[in-house]
Amino acid sequence: LWVRSHFAVWQWVETMNESGAQERPVHGGLKISKLESLGLCQDEIIDFSANVNPLGPSLHAVDAARNAIGEHLGTDPIKILVGNGSTELIHLLARAYLKGKDSALVFSPTFGEYQAACRLQGVAPVALSPSSSGFHWDVQAAMHRITGLRPSVVFLCNPNNATGIYLREREVAGIVEALRETACWCLTKLTCLSSTNVGTRCVCLPCPMWSYCAP
Repeated sequence: LWVRSHFAVWQWVETMNESGAQERPVHGGLKISKLESLGLCQDEIIDFSANVNPLGPSLHAVDAARNAIGEHLGTDPIKILVGNGSTELIHLLARAYLKGKDSALVFSPTFGEYQAACRLQGVAPVALSPSSSGFHWDVQAAMHRITGLRPSVVFLCNPNNATGIYLREREVAGIVEALRETACWCLTKLTCLSSTNVGTRCVCLPCPMWSYCAP
């Protein structure tokens, strides 16, 4: 479990390029075509754009992190899962709660790992697109979509990567109410929370099927 890396995930995800041929995507910002245009070889470059640790965290560090997070949030550490980066947790949730006939809702456009995790489980994710004006989501429309679709998992990146849209606590609370009627899981990624004017404040809303994925 702990030695799972981003590369292991991407090894099995294939996409279609413009010519219709299958190709494996590269996780990170290293583009071979760009290197070739600069006359560089891939083996000569160290790519720091993806913070990948193929060895996983120390189990002692995991226990210490769980206790520290539990103390900070005022919750039992047994309810906290610490992973090898948020990508591992995203894929673990999809593996645990998605199968072929299930549905998943993704607040889009967003971090590509949510869709990748769904497709690895044979589930085509449903994208909840923003309104026509900018990248803001219509929260009321989102609530109706959740109650109508009744997805097994909802993925919400808040603040969103990479549009920067941030849903306030009252807006997220509305989504929680919709989730109560469907009994589905919702994963909220808070990695970019420190970039907002609310700082790193994290509010655990009372929803038994809610998961937070934080830095």
